[in-house]
Amino acid sequence: MIIPTSTSLEKDTPLYDMVINGEFVEATERELIEEELTLIEDLNMEDDCFFFGAHVHNLIRINYYFKFKEEMIKDLKRQVERIEEMKPGFLDTVAKRGHL
Repeated sequence: MIIPTSTSLEKDTPLYDMVINGEFVEATERELIEEELTLIEDLNMEDDCFFFGAHVHNLIRINYYFKFKEEMIKDLKRQVERIEEMKPGFLDTVAKRGHL
């Protein structure tokens, strides 16, 4: 099973301080999705390996077995297009993720 998640900043943590000090720059939504897409495209997993991309911090939630890798890639790209139509420019922002 593969479970990708996005980083969530918490106050009073070293990473939070690094962002405040300009030492760390959070990825945009587009960058996070492109990273996930590249991961999926480059992985060669057994058909029964499950990709659980439905974590609460993931903007686009997808769940597939690698048997359906091509459908997973198409679904992810389709959802990107839909977001771009509904909220132009949103993918080029950094969404704030709260505490779980």
